[in-house]
Amino acid sequence: MGGSIYLEQRGFPLRGPCPEIDLVQEKALQDRLLQIIREGLIESAHDLSEGGLAFALAESCYALNCGVRVDVSTDLRPDYYCFSESPTRVIVSVNKKREPLFLEAVSEIPVTKLGEVGGESLQIS
Repeated sequence: MGGSIYLEQRGFPLRGPCPEIDLVQEKALQDRLLQIIREGLIESAHDLSEGGLAFALAESCYALNCGVRVDVSTDLRPDYYCFSESPTRVIVSVNKKREPLFLEAVSEIPVTKLGEVGGESLQIS
């Protein structure tokens, strides 16, 4: 969480260990993501940088004029899970009909299904 917008908004100093990036892993993810986009398997994509997951979901909902329902189980504190700015993470939306093809295409990449696009609001539980 070091140097994150979340800590800044909570009034904490912008210090502490910032997330480290593995440039080889980041390039591999971006290259694979671009290939999958070219194959038409992704409806939308957004990095999880500034503001973390919650901000990326909110920005995606706003840009696409839609809602999303997210239901996750994690050992992390909810604020850390929602606002961590750790690198090499991307959220994507995939048409349900193309989900099996997408999952096959990303079989070598750790993937977590977060929820479903729909409705008029962002819901995280």
